[in-house]
Amino acid sequence: MPDVSDIPEIPEVSTEAQRQALDAMSEELVQKLNRMIEEQDARVKAFAVQNPSLSSLPVTPDPIVLPQVPQQQQKQPSVPKPAAITTEQVLDEYDRQWAKEKREQPLQTPPVPPLSRPKPKRQRQVAPNQDEKQSPNIGSWVFFIVIVLIILRACTEA
Repeated sequence: MPDVSDIPEIPEVSTEAQRQALDAMSEELVQKLNRMIEEQDARVKAFAVQNPSLSSLPVTPDPIVLPQVPQQQQKQPSVPKPAAITTEQVLDEYDRQWAKEKREQPLQTPPVPPLSRPKPKRQRQVAPNQDEKQSPNIGSWVFFIVIVLIILRACTEA
């Protein structure tokens, strides 16, 4: 396992340097984009001259001029670094928050169990159908007939 002393230190980079680098890259990209737009306009004009259009629209419309936004050198306000926070401070804050939530919650009482048991409900007995009385074993008779037929078929094939 490597020692902590073996790990090279990462140099701190200020956010101002990063912002300046991003601004420079943005400006470069805007310039490239403007050059590409100018080249595309030149190609469109050359194509329009070579292939005249039958459209009622003008052959070469006036180019749209976008205003250039001047770069403003704004200094961002410096934000003070927060002090190191210890585990005890985090736990103390958590305990304070928990105690505050407990104080705000209304006192809840547990539900009171019933003193007596409820009487068992009586189930209504349904009178049997007249059809069921006449043929209570239809299913067993069908099963018996099927088994007999299977046995007869097996005997005739042998």
